[in-house]
Amino acid sequence: MNYLKPFKKILIIRTSSIGDIIHALPFLISLKKSFPEKEFYWLVKPSYSPLLQKNPFLSGIVYDRFPNLSSLSDLKKGNFEIAFDLQGLLRTAIIPVLAGIPHRWGWKRPKEKVTKFYNVTFWSFSLHMVERYLDWVEFLGGKGCAEFPLPENQEWRRRAKDFFSTYPSPRVLLLPGGGWENKRWPVKKFSILAFLLSQEGFSVFVMWGPGEEILARYIEDKSKGKAIVLPPLDIFGMIEFLREVDIVVGGDTGPLHIAAALGKKVVGLYGPTDYRRNGPYTCFKKVFFSKRKCSPCWKRKCPLTPAPCMEEISVREVREAVEKLSEN
Repeated sequence: MNYLKPFKKILIIRTSSIGDIIHALPFLISLKKSFPEKEFYWLVKPSYSPLLQKNPFLSGIVYDRFPNLSSLSDLKKGNFEIAFDLQGLLRTAIIPVLAGIPHRWGWKRPKEKVTKFYNVTFWSFSLHMVERYLDWVEFLGGKGCAEFPLPENQEWRRRAKDFFSTYPSPRVLLLPGGGWENKRWPVKKFSILAFLLSQEGFSVFVMWGPGEEILARYIEDKSKGKAIVLPPLDIFGMIEFLREVDIVVGGDTGPLHIAAALGKKVVGLYGPTDYRRNGPYTCFKKVFFSKRKCSPCWKRKCPLTPAPCMEEISVREVREAVEKLSEN
């Protein structure tokens, strides 16, 4: 059954963050390929909108500036007929109500108690979020496909190629940061890993985001300068610099999911979040996860420092995973 048949203008709501937006891309691509006559728009926070720019499957981007009322005005002018709230938060569920969008779909078991704002709810028994989105597409009458188109930026690509031109492969990129503090693997272990990999002939780099440069400089210092710190990057820069490396090591953070979307080999380090639900969606991976009873806890902070679930992942096993991925 084609549930989208009566509708022309369709709004997808996934306002943040990098990894979550990337995992939601197949929902858009699959629907547009299945129903090419439909117009799809995406509500997103301005800081994450570069991920969607020049996307050939989108008819437009609507910026989430709430509580600024200009966002509500833009949505009302859009005359959207149906909205899919992929986020499941109070703010994302109530936005289409305030905008007067008559048909509103959401998850049957959202993060917050917001199902009263939906006309229709959907649930999937698949584990990974990407597969849940594809199940939703199939339910709507479309055909699911796991594709992750990311924007290209020629200026940043030139800078990335120039930066890496003197460093031989294999190139390993470390991600010591993360939106939640307890998602981070101990920075001391990153330092040891960087030094050991450099001794084995790997070129080692460290990427950092806002507020994380201190972590990158620590790794640079403690690895005796073997780890090379990347310059500050925006989202376009992250994508283009990630294109130039071979293996990426990090926790559940945006750049790890960008790397997976680009088809890079990744080593994921998971503790407070569930790799089965939010892990890097690629065949070229090795994921380490905690077997502690409290993991995954989905908590932003752990009463213990460092978080035991991340502390128990050893340098030895991560190094061996990098070595094995580099051989395949």
